[in-house]
Amino acid sequence: MAQISRFGAHAGQGLRKLANPMVVRVALECPDGGHWLAVAGGETLEKALESAVKSAPSQKKWRVAGWNAYAV
Repeated sequence: MAQISRFGAHAGQGLRKLANPMVVRVALECPDGGHWLAVAGGETLEKALESAVKSAPSQKKWRVAGWNAYAV
């Protein structure tokens, strides 16, 4: 979990429309303790986070644990 603490925000914090395109590195976790890192993009932060969740293995239920925006 130490790696997740380096992210600039946590799920539910700072969700707002940002400059297009939005590229983020997203830490995901699931109830069984699994972790997944994804790089995703979208027109808004919300869409980028949705894209990251969709990119994770589909057999598990993932939630955003943290994210860090990249400057583009």
